[in-house]
Amino acid sequence: MRETFPKDIQDCMKECILSIFWPKKDIIEFFENNNCSIRELPSKKISDDMSRYEIVEYVFKNLLLRTDKGLGQFRSILQSLINWSYFDPYWFEDMKKLVSAPKQGVV
Repeated sequence: MRETFPKDIQDCMKECILSIFWPKKDIIEFFENNNCSIRELPSKKISDDMSRYEIVEYVFKNLLLRTDKGLGQFRSILQSLINWSYFDPYWFEDMKKLVSAPKQGVV
């Protein structure tokens, strides 16, 4: 049996992706930058009709269908999320589409 990336970690990764990216194109670009191929990504035509959530689900589902269960891509995605440090103020502060965590010491 092939090793599968733990579901609870996958779920947290999905939540993180949706929490730091608003435009669909940024979500897809994030996956491309983490070694997801065109086989795992929705085409432009398909993604235009999908919600952000559906895009993330689509990619994760396709990664799990790989013979290696997408283990390399999941590891790359997790590493990118752990090291993520840029939170676009346009989407967080100006448009208020994404919610930033409270600043340390602020309740």
